[in-house]
Amino acid sequence: MPKRVLGDRTLMKRAGVVAAVLVIAVVLQTLGANPAVSQSPELLAFPAASPVSLDTDAAAWSDASQIEIPLTAQQVVWPFGGTVPTLKAAALHSEGMIYVRLEWQDATRDDDVASVDSFVDAAAIEFPATAATSVPALCMGQADGGVNIWQWRAGAADGRPNNITELSENGYVDLYPSEDDLYFPARAAGNVVSQPHVIQDLVATGFGTIDAAEDQELQGAATWDGERWSVVFARQLTSGAEEKISLGEGVSTDVAFAVWDGHEQERNGSKSISAFVSLQVVGEDGVVAEDAVAADRAAESSDDYDPLMLMIVLSGLFVVLVIWLVTLQPAEAEKSEQ
Repeated sequence: MPKRVLGDRTLMKRAGVVAAVLVIAVVLQTLGANPAVSQSPELLAFPAASPVSLDTDAAAWSDASQIEIPLTAQQVVWPFGGTVPTLKAAALHSEGMIYVRLEWQDATRDDDVASVDSFVDAAAIEFPATAATSVPALCMGQADGGVNIWQWRAGAADGRPNNITELSENGYVDLYPSEDDLYFPARAAGNVVSQPHVIQDLVATGFGTIDAAEDQELQGAATWDGERWSVVFARQLTSGAEEKISLGEGVSTDVAFAVWDGHEQERNGSKSISAFVSLQVVGEDGVVAEDAVAADRAAESSDDYDPLMLMIVLSGLFVVLVIWLVTLQPAEAEKSEQ
């Protein structure tokens, strides 16, 4: 008999804890609270103190605020994978341009796709299509929340071969009538990888929807020093395209990163990704808004705040706790009689 009472008591305790956790979760959802917000790293894009360009080693980067961002293997959709543990990011703005510099460890330079089993190193930055802190789905956005992706691929700066002999010195073709796009199907079809852009400007509204933006506005450059890649992405702060991010001084938004290691045959969904982190474009006055992204989130959640709903939830929590305590009393009394 005592064993049964003890078992009943343990079961009720577990049920009470589960109920309390569920109710607290509902309260947090109702208030739009996110206990992890304060732990998110913040990337600050200050005005450049000295001339900044696409040079990955420009002196201006020594004064930039750099943060280290943890990455994890992509595990949402197949193909899974990703082996790069962290990357470093810094940002600056100057004369109406935004510059983002990424750096990560990579012991091999993979920039050749001459064979079907070769894959290049790559990196990408993902923004919500509209600067905001209520971010869309991390991978490729969603129907009501598109994303703007800036992707760099190793080797893009070297250009694409115009014929088979440029691709391989041992290649041979008996007739190549023209180097017009008509004879290069991928280029003629607008395949984004075949286009002569160092940084690809992409848009998406969910899985399977990624496409090249109509206007390719991005610039970039990369260097590999034998141990690591450094890549600079650059674009005008503002963009007239509705599907692409538009920034400005004082604007805060969320941003995510991805890295592919070609040596590990990573491509498509096989990549290392970050969670969304905060990006703030600091004004010329140098004033940094205190936790601007968290403040924006709080303002957004306050619009949906319903005091009546909170009272109902708290009342439910009270009832659950009372029932739990009342139920335990007979068990305690029966145990004492034993």
